[in-house]
Amino acid sequence: MALVNLIFILLFLVSLVYSKVTLENSGFESPPTNLTTNSTSQFILLDTKTNRIPGWSFNGTIWYVTAGGNVSLPGNGHGLQLGPNGMINQTFKPDGNYDFVLTFTLAPSSPDCANSTSVNVSGPSASEVFFFRESLGTEMWQTYAYSLWNQKDLMSLRIQSTSTSNSNNTTCWPIVDTILVTGIHGPRSYSDNGFVNSGFEVGPVFIENSSQGVLLEADSSYPDSSIQSPLQYWTILGIVKYIDSNHYAVPRGGRAVELISGNPSGIVSSVGFLKHGQVTIDFIMGDAN
Repeated sequence: MALVNLIFILLFLVSLVYSKVTLENSGFESPPTNLTTNSTSQFILLDTKTNRIPGWSFNGTIWYVTAGGNVSLPGNGHGLQLGPNGMINQTFKPDGNYDFVLTFTLAPSSPDCANSTSVNVSGPSASEVFFFRESLGTEMWQTYAYSLWNQKDLMSLRIQSTSTSNSNNTTCWPIVDTILVTGIHGPRSYSDNGFVNSGFEVGPVFIENSSQGVLLEADSSYPDSSIQSPLQYWTILGIVKYIDSNHYAVPRGGRAVELISGNPSGIVSSVGFLKHGQVTIDFIMGDAN
């Protein structure tokens, strides 16, 4: 009996186990050590010899940032600005056989830098550059997700600056905040539904103090892979937004995918069938707002 592969490109809105990895000082609310007592500046330059960021190692130029003025961060807390050659790193030990997904926040240092802010995120086997996209949100910070895949040994997460100059020849350095890692078991596949994760319930974690959703981008290292994806068993085309029913009109379940930008913009899934025949696809499409 021939195996027929049926590939659907979906351009519409549409019992899992999570294990949250506890990264130390994930929101940078524990301040660096040895800060001067009269440090009232919004941007405090750190020294690799005298300052230590709890939970994180760092190299290059790093500033400890307090939200306010032109800088907006989740919960109006603290973050780190990654300057020239700026890099932060944390190593953690995986617990169980999970796929690990990173959620993090990216913000520009000023409105003038909104379209010139980016970071390079590296996991055990791949890396990806993420750009702040002013047109895709209402806040001056945005949340992104990236698949770190899985590894039995120690896993290292690294985020570093990329040099980008805006039209005014001003060098813009990124600010990062609220870095979360979640381990996800594979979803169950039901006999009457060929799609795995058909309701998009298995995906990255949402951060608190945010109603914007999470931006998912096509992976440049694995552009055709639904395995190396923050939305399990779906390949991302362009940029989509992962949303929840707490802040958006989700027609069924607690999660959905909003198509927002790119050419094309959508998601892809590959389904195998054991015999020829008619296939009926039911889906829900609507306005998320």
